[in-house]
Amino acid sequence: MAKKVLNPPAKTRRASAAPAAASTANGSPARSALAADIIIANAPDPVFVSDLEGKILQANDAVSQLLGFRQDEVLEQSLSRFISQEETKEFVAALN
Repeated sequence: MAKKVLNPPAKTRRASAAPAAASTANGSPARSALAADIIIANAPDPVFVSDLEGKILQANDAVSQLLGFRQDEVLEQSLSRFISQEETKEFVAALN
């Protein structure tokens, strides 16, 4: 079963100021974004990042393996293509 991870959209996370603790701990918001990208890419479980409309912005290899699609086929797609309409509504509502 895929784990649904609620993350802020990647573009928003990178465009906004990083929390003070993250900036202080490692030096820069860009470094924090890079660390998040590395964690997502190397997670053993399926992890994806979507925007508020439910468009997949980032997905790791485990997502591709779970769904049976190449990563380029998953990115920019709507969550509703891969999960039920009710699950999509719940997910987007949680993001809002």
